[in-house]
Amino acid sequence: MKKKLWITIGILALLGLWAIMYVPYNLEEYNYYYATHMKHRRYQYPFLPALGLTKLPPEYLPEFHIEYFKKKDIQDNTLTKQNVIRKGDYLEIRPSFISYATSKKILIMMI
Repeated sequence: MKKKLWITIGILALLGLWAIMYVPYNLEEYNYYYATHMKHRRYQYPFLPALGLTKLPPEYLPEFHIEYFKKKDIQDNTLTKQNVIRKGDYLEIRPSFISYATSKKILIMMI
């Protein structure tokens, strides 16, 4: 009887430890999912902080174009979007800055 009790306690302790360790891993690994699927106010983009933290799958941001992605060098992640406010305008988002121009040519000249 004591043996079954100790085995049960051991299994429950391992499950509890796994649950405690999995929560931070889940939040770090899938933060883009939470940022893109949770409700937020209009004109707020909660996925921007996620851009600087982890990989950002293109299927979660279909209206944006991911030009470059490399998980080891997150500073090179670049999201772009055309026709944001007016036809032909261009938005570029990187972890370190955001730039907006009325055309892609103007944006390229600024960089």
